[in-house]
Amino acid sequence: MPRSLNVLYFACHETLEFDDLRMLTGAGHRVFSIGSFGDKSWKDQSFRGAGDELEKAFHQKELFEQFEKTGCSIRARSVTAEFCKNFDAVIVNHHPVWFTSNRDAFGDLPVVMRTIGQSTQKVEGEYRAFQDRVKIVRYSQTEVERPGWAKTDAVIYFGKYPGDYQAWRGGSGGLSFHNAFAPRNAISYPDVGGWQRFNERVQSRLFGAWNEGIPNSSGLAPHGDMARLLQEASYYFYIYTRPPSYTLSVLEAMMAGTPILAPSDKFILDQGCPVDDGWDPSRYEVPAFLDDGGGALYDTIADAADLAREIQEDSDKAAAVSAAARATAVERFDAAKIGAQWNEFLLSLC
Repeated sequence: MPRSLNVLYFACHETLEFDDLRMLTGAGHRVFSIGSFGDKSWKDQSFRGAGDELEKAFHQKELFEQFEKTGCSIRARSVTAEFCKNFDAVIVNHHPVWFTSNRDAFGDLPVVMRTIGQSTQKVEGEYRAFQDRVKIVRYSQTEVERPGWAKTDAVIYFGKYPGDYQAWRGGSGGLSFHNAFAPRNAISYPDVGGWQRFNERVQSRLFGAWNEGIPNSSGLAPHGDMARLLQEASYYFYIYTRPPSYTLSVLEAMMAGTPILAPSDKFILDQGCPVDDGWDPSRYEVPAFLDDGGGALYDTIADAADLAREIQEDSDKAAAVSAAARATAVERFDAAKIGAQWNEFLLSLC
């Protein structure tokens, strides 16, 4: 019978947290999450709701009581040695300080530092300082063997559930998901000006928080509407943010079978992206995801608009691109496959 582990999980991104907890509990493990799903004050505002079965797995009453009594803190991401006695392994997402500030409390527990695409030379320098104590799991192959970076013990991509997405039918125009576009303008590709030029040509829609004042921005899409929006969109216009190899939104669009329009590395460089601090074109992995025909890369905004019109006007081509996007996503990111990789890796540590 497979061994069930008790896992302490440090979360930094609610959508990623939700997917990971589903995979870990689906493998039979019990997980206590220090994040949105472990924070009772945040639960009612949660972007991703959990069903009754997951609620029981995520919210363990006896552990909540001990967590509070022993002086742990969700907000500060701090735990005590007494509380850590309940666990077999720890997963820490991205932030080095969450390991260093809790190192004594973890004791001899196996600890996994998991990258999420936000690594810089500074972050990797902090990883290197304690890499002999932790296992480092990278979220992308393009992060492996970068000059000056810490070691790699495994590469496990983000996982997505195919059943969460309905069959693509397209037809309602373009779609983008991107939060805080203006505040993140300097690291967004295209930037707000590029988006506006694209939008003037093809009238696409933008969803995301903190985008007030940007044309055709509709605010944050409720979670229940996201699958429908992707199902009905003619194409997904991907707005890349430096430095990740890829972000969750492009995986979700691919899993939905929505044809992808993504900036090429040439576009990113032409917009002025600096090749420094751990970023260069080889780190950007989205072009590889589209190798089998799930979308197209654009070098200019004019190219992007032409590609968008082609997808909208040629239904046979759009259907073929959609099928390729979905097939690639299932092959690379199916949560059943990714969850099995996590299960095998965690059991090997314990």
